[in-house]
Amino acid sequence: EKSNWRDHYNSQRQYIEAEQWFVRFEELKLYKAQHGHCGVPRYIEKLGRWVHTQRTQYRRLQEGKQSRMTDERFGKLESIGFQWCRRGSNNDAWETMFDELKSYKVKH
Repeated sequence: EKSNWRDHYNSQRQYIEAEQWFVRFEELKLYKAQHGHCGVPRYIEKLGRWVHTQRTQYRRLQEGKQSRMTDERFGKLESIGFQWCRRGSNNDAWETMFDELKSYKVKH
């Protein structure tokens, strides 16, 4: 007997969203194979927006807000070396400056 979306999801919409997530994840794996990283620019149509959404959902999860990021999705993204912060993001710059401040304080 063939299973249908009701066996695993609360709604057909939830099923469709999950299917779309896996399609984009497969696209991301192809992108990484071609480019050597998962840092898809946002201007690359659907995949770039999807990558941005994954970062946003992960941040919401960390902040204790409602998020569509599940343990399964997190694990799959981690398994391919997903970058949770964009390279050169403000967060990276802040961390760099903070490290420099700590070094300065140790010296002076």
